[in-house]
Amino acid sequence: MHKIITINNCTAGRVEYTIAADELQILDVYVQPEYRRQGLAENALRELFGENPRLNNAYLEVRVSNQAALNLYLKLGFTKTGLRKNYYSTPVEDAVLLRKELTRVV
Repeated sequence: MHKIITINNCTAGRVEYTIAADELQILDVYVQPEYRRQGLAENALRELFGENPRLNNAYLEVRVSNQAALNLYLKLGFTKTGLRKNYYSTPVEDAVLLRKELTRVV
């Protein structure tokens, strides 16, 4: 599934994700370079969490070198839960595993 990120009726990026049972797996968050650092990814993720109130947890992986993304996820309340060695290719790099407990509404 995906959530399109827009600004002024223009597509600025997307969030790719899957939902299985009560878990959200974020696969990719992308914002076009000219629209970065405007809070668009943060807003899109907060909306995604709000649109799925029956979920318990959200998970994702991020490159260890992607400090901007890591800062965003930590700001959103994700915590580091592990490391996957050599998870990414081109270039080969480790992935930081992150988890966020979501407020569940039943």
